[in-house]
Amino acid sequence: MSFSLLINHTPWIPERVAALRRMLGELADTWAARTYADPWVMVNGPMPYYLHDTDYRDAGALDRADPSNPKPRYVDFTIAQWRWAAKQDVTHHIFMTDDLYFMPRFWDALAAMVDAKPEAIIGLLSNHPKAVELAPTGEHWYRCNSWIVGPCYVVPHVHMLPLLAWAESNGCTGQGWSDDSTLNEWITFHGPQESWHPVPTIIKHDRGTVSTWAHTGHGDAYSHERVSWEDRDFSIDEMCMKSFWDGSGPMWGLP
Repeated sequence: MSFSLLINHTPWIPERVAALRRMLGELADTWAARTYADPWVMVNGPMPYYLHDTDYRDAGALDRADPSNPKPRYVDFTIAQWRWAAKQDVTHHIFMTDDLYFMPRFWDALAAMVDAKPEAIIGLLSNHPKAVELAPTGEHWYRCNSWIVGPCYVVPHVHMLPLLAWAESNGCTGQGWSDDSTLNEWITFHGPQESWHPVPTIIKHDRGTVSTWAHTGHGDAYSHERVSWEDRDFSIDEMCMKSFWDGSGPMWGLP
């Protein structure tokens, strides 16, 4: 088990610079304290990390550097992330934005999830409204076809290469979608036909920070977790065990 980590960052927004500083501290602290499957198998030394801070403030507009190119610039935003990830010699790729909070023992809980579902594409935000109903039942996953949202998702390497090949050929380059919309399209029609979502989540979305995608409709009422590790009396120690994540949960349509 090994991870690469890519964080999409907007350094021209001061509150997101501060948030990233806090996030990196939390991630480093929980990484140093991890105990799951110790020692982890890390390929080629430390975890590959990429701070994706290219300026995409013109995202959604045509590529002004090349007026003959009809694709919106957020296609570049998507492809740049996935090209980098595809080159990393790891088993799983984590993509996140610069406005998250993490549960204590984040890396141990994530490792337990991935150990239980090694080929699942995981949307960590778990934003489906019905997740609230699922929380008391003892089920710890639900699935959709498909509803990944951008703040944090995990793609196994086994899916990364075919996803990138499709996106570069006729996926987001043809439709002009962002990364999560492109990923959902591929999952639904060309990939595993299901995304997995944990209940509870091991992240929280900072809804006090204005969405950088607000002009496209992102950052809406669905852009937040429904049940986090803090919302019920979940045991953090149990969440860091593979057995906690062994079930499959219901398959839900989108609301």
